[in-house]
Formats: sequence, C-alpha cells, structure tokens
Amino acid sequence: MNTRPTFGQAAEENQLTNDINIKTIEDDIRHARLAWEQDLIKNRDATIARTLQDPKFHNKNFYISIHFLKYRLVNEPGSLIVARHSCPTPVYNQAVYKYNRSAHSLEFLWSIPDKIEYYWLLANLQNLPSERQDAAKFCHLMESGELEKWVIKENGNKPDGLIQDTNNKPYVVKDEDKQCQKQLILQP
Repeated sequence: MNTRPTFGQAAEENQLTNDINIKTIEDDIRHARLAWEQDLIKNRDATIARTLQDPKFHNKNFYISIHFLKYRLVNEPGSLIVARHSCPTPVYNQAVYKYNRSAHSLEFLWSIPDKIEYYWLLANLQNLPSERQDAAKFCHLMESGELEKWVIKENGNKPDGLIQDTNNKPYVVKDEDKQCQKQLILQP
C-alpha cells in the first residue's frame, strides 16, 4: 500500500503550511530536490530490503537499476527502482548500483543523464567544471561502447542481457540522436 500523498494532497498541504524557510524560487527548487533525493534513497533502500528477502535472489548478488521519470502532468520528477539478476544495458535517465550480498555493501556503478544533458556533456568535455567530470566520464564510456562491453563481461560474456530491437540487433545511435548532438555544441 502506498502511503505517499497524492499530488493534490501535497499541493494542498504545501499551501496550508506555506513553509517560511522558502524565500526565493532557488530555495524552493533546493527544498524540492532535497525532498525528492531523500525519497529516492528511501525507496532504493526499501527495494534492497525487499530483494534480500526474495527467495529468487537468495545468496546472490544483484543490481539495482533506477530509471528517472518525469510526470508530465505536474512536471515533477519520479523514479522506477528495479532489482535485477543481471547488469542492465546502459540507457538514458538511469543509475545503476550493485549489491554485494557477502560484503553487505552497495556499489555505485554509473549514472547516465537524459539525452539532452548527455550530448551536452559530450560536446563540452573540455569546458566542464570538476563536479561534472564524473557524469561526463560515464557519458563518454557509453558513447564509445566501453560501458556496454563492461556490462557484457559483468553478465558473464552473455550479450543477451542487452536491449534488442525488433530485428534482433543491438541498439544503435539514430539520426535524431546525431542531430540532437550537433545542436548542443556550445558556440564560443
């Protein structure tokens, strides 16, 4: 049962409480992001706890795949958190962790941003601030194919863990992706 309030309930509560600590739009954004991140971590940890109890994952390491969503109706972020036996194929709007059962540890593997930020990071690798370098590194590994090769090795050299299209071929970059990439290059 979902105990999280609906969007309408949250909006009504926000209007009634009118948080006095929020003074500017930047404060409002920071406040909303912090609440979303805390909710995300809580849901990730709850997924891990459920998976540890699941007999299908008994005495096995597993992967946690977080798919970042955006609810268009209310323009709010969301997420879909899934436990998997195999390492997932790298895609946009995804973060992946590996849970090592014997060490009881959670290892961050990668995070890939949305398509627009992905190509912006690739186009501006030389001009990025230091805090964006890790995100750019994952984008570069995905673009070069190295991340996909690592996933195949992680899955025991079985390429069947990869997303396949209807022709049973691995996903390839489409023309629209190349056009998007060209549009995001910053002009000096």
